[in-house]
Amino acid sequence: MPLTIHNVFGTVEGWVAIGTVGLALGTFVVALLARSTANATKELAEETRGVVEATKELARVSAQEVEMSRRALQAEIKPLIVDWPADNRRVRFDRSNGDALVVVPACNAAAPALITGVTMHWYDRGVPDPVTYIGWPTVLAPMAGGETEARFSFGLSAAHRLDEIERLGKFWVEFAYTDAAGEQPEVSRLDIYYDDVTERWDVWKVSIRRAADTEPYATAQPVNR
Repeated sequence: MPLTIHNVFGTVEGWVAIGTVGLALGTFVVALLARSTANATKELAEETRGVVEATKELARVSAQEVEMSRRALQAEIKPLIVDWPADNRRVRFDRSNGDALVVVPACNAAAPALITGVTMHWYDRGVPDPVTYIGWPTVLAPMAGGETEARFSFGLSAAHRLDEIERLGKFWVEFAYTDAAGEQPEVSRLDIYYDDVTERWDVWKVSIRRAADTEPYATAQPVNR
């Protein structure tokens, strides 16, 4: 029997054939749509990856700019405690009366400082570690160009502790301080020696370190010391 449209639609086999063809066409269409969706998803992923990389680079540059701004600001408000430059203000090592007194002048060469402590150090006979003696600053917040003193009073009971310092002819004093914001803690160390020629105590070395460090990041001293 010749195959006609009537015959196809009039038999079960015909309907099955039509269904199979329709299913194949549907599957083909779905495959095309899936492929198109996959390509679009891939392109979107690539575009998203580019946006992420650009965002990361922008964040890195922004972080660098913030760090540079922070350092510039800290440099503007960073104090610097150093030895007193005037000839009329020298280290006092006074044992002439009962209250033995040691006075070490210093000045602030930069931005306002907040003094957090002053200490005097020396090596005692037979003791491997340096002795630490706590004093007080005469000015707690020296302004830029301002002065302060580290004072150490030994009194009658402790005056004998200066004997070893006089024998050695040297000791050092440390000024601990921060900037006006309470940040950038640092310590300035002034090494002091006795000059037999002038018969006076002078600052021969200045070193500066960060409070969390043990070694200075900057030092100034004559080559003969």
